[in-house]
Amino acid sequence: MTTGTTTRTTIHGNPGDTRILPAGLKVRLSPATNLPGSAEIKWWAAPVDEEAEGWPTATLAWAADVGLGLGEGDVKVDPCPTVIDLRTPVRSERIRSFQPPWRTVFVYRCPTCGAEHRVGASRFLGRRPTPEIGGFVCGR
Repeated sequence: MTTGTTTRTTIHGNPGDTRILPAGLKVRLSPATNLPGSAEIKWWAAPVDEEAEGWPTATLAWAADVGLGLGEGDVKVDPCPTVIDLRTPVRSERIRSFQPPWRTVFVYRCPTCGAEHRVGASRFLGRRPTPEIGGFVCGR
């Protein structure tokens, strides 16, 4: 689940029938993939939990029914806090390097946000490098 905080007060709806979303609210975000890339709306917003603390009642109903679209400047996306285990790569890739001639890179995918991370293997492990032990925070 991607979350963020609204950076400014936004007005949604049609002329004469507007809903206001105040600045500083914690929101759950999902990418607006159903719209063209040139559209101003980049995220669909919803309350993080059932209480919807700070959400005006009319805006909450609008978000559940029609959808509450936010642009790039309307929300600050929180970094993903998921810890990814280094022992479970999705795949490995061999890439050309200066010295030694080939290098292995392990590819990891965050289960929460779907971001892809590439981590280079140690060069001194021979022909069959293995993933390291430990983990790292996604942060995207």
